[in-house]
Amino acid sequence: MATEEELLILKRELALEKRLRALQKENALEFFRPHPKQQDFFAAAGNKYRYARTGNRFGKSEMGAAEDVAFALGYRPWIPEGNPLRTLGIPSTPTKGLIITTDWDKSTEVFTEMEGSKTGKLIRYIPKSAFLGFTRNHSGAVDHIQVKHGSGGTSVIHLDTVKSYKQNPLGQESSAWDWIHVDEPIPEGMWKAAARGLVDTHGSAWFTCTPISEPWIDAAFIPDLSDQSQADLGIIASEHSRWMMTGSMDDNPHNTPEAIADYMSWLTDEEKEARRTGIPLAYSGLVYKEFRWQDHVSRECPVGWRSWAEPPADHTLRFAVDYHPRKPHHVLFIATSPTERQYVYAEIFLSCLMDELFAEIKKTLGGREPTVPGQIDPLADTEDRVTGVSAMDRLMQLGLPLVPATKDPSNGILAVKKLLKSRERLGQTTVVVNPACSRFLYEISRGFQWDKDTNKPVKKDDDAMENFYRLTLKGLDYVEPAQSDDYAPIPVRDIPLSMDYLSLDADPEAERRAEKNRLYEARYQR
Repeated sequence: MATEEELLILKRELALEKRLRALQKENALEFFRPHPKQQDFFAAAGNKYRYARTGNRFGKSEMGAAEDVAFALGYRPWIPEGNPLRTLGIPSTPTKGLIITTDWDKSTEVFTEMEGSKTGKLIRYIPKSAFLGFTRNHSGAVDHIQVKHGSGGTSVIHLDTVKSYKQNPLGQESSAWDWIHVDEPIPEGMWKAAARGLVDTHGSAWFTCTPISEPWIDAAFIPDLSDQSQADLGIIASEHSRWMMTGSMDDNPHNTPEAIADYMSWLTDEEKEARRTGIPLAYSGLVYKEFRWQDHVSRECPVGWRSWAEPPADHTLRFAVDYHPRKPHHVLFIATSPTERQYVYAEIFLSCLMDELFAEIKKTLGGREPTVPGQIDPLADTEDRVTGVSAMDRLMQLGLPLVPATKDPSNGILAVKKLLKSRERLGQTTVVVNPACSRFLYEISRGFQWDKDTNKPVKKDDDAMENFYRLTLKGLDYVEPAQSDDYAPIPVRDIPLSMDYLSLDADPEAERRAEKNRLYEARYQR
């Protein structure tokens, strides 16, 4: 039987335990203990914009809510006094902040639930003594919370949703904010509308997202595509005070391997990478999800090449031209090795006249002739109304062997998907891309998307992709390069390029028809 003294000690221990639980409930944020990757996020608070690109169950919303409350209080309660991180990046005066979620049900579930055993993160983290009140909107969801700032003033936390923005796109245009927290991917238009409110206050913002949609966020934080592989591995800081990190489900010590494996078993292969690691390889709209930056892009020059600009003499050289009368033209170059490995080694993306484009193509070929005639968009075979000479005719006249390209995007996309999936016996990809081909890499990894309504590719950001599918569909088999004199240039004739060159004594129409016939005969004899 316990003695009176032992009972007294036990009562004191129970009272202390009860008091500790009460303190933890009333001041939960003081007991918040971020895991190492979350700590990286708080340590980067000196940057104006932060992006935590994470997998599910990383603790991103927990981390984001802790920062929201810290900015409302004026300090991070879990950081000891005297540590610079306690107030890093936080204004010393009361703040007005905005949290954006997907819809009001999710907002309530994650941040503002007040009933039941599972309260929302804001309700749990705002100290009881600092909670001054709240309001609800027409649907009954909490959309406004008042918090006592450390200086004695009042901070305000507003909540809004993507759903509300779609119903009223101008709803946030006139608001001013000290900070914004984007909890899940949102439309770019909504961000731009809300971000205007940061101008007057020179406020800051943080994104805590699993990158299943809205690739514009990734593009904003990784403007230089050459940083992509580095970003996939961890942390990068870019210009304009933009900082980002990639966080995995495995970074959260509270997630067991068994629980992770159980969750992964419900996901498709496309979903697993993004939902586990935060690497956006499963954007729902991307056409070529088979493309893997870390597999298909090589920072090192291929073995046997003097440089990326100089394919070996025994490689097959091909090119395709995506012609546009009013936009930049795109030219894609692919070299095929004798072992039939494909190298996307160069590109041209330029708005120019055909004579200039010819010079750029010849420069890129480095004095060599293409092994097979190049392909060009059939649009280039349309005659100019004044001269009667098409862009294709002009390039051939200058000495560039060309044939009209096939327009078959459906089968072309399937062919490219097959190419991107293919592997050599040792597991290496059969297509390798030069990291300097920035337009190609932008389109294949970000820009080239499906139209959700038509189930066809969006006619935007597809110039390099059209060239890629046309070259692939035509065939990328190895062809031994022919002697350079096999492709002697078509003799330059006196084709009038403008009305200024027309002879008053000649019959312009007859001359143009005759020259067209000669060009076509030369084209199809090759």
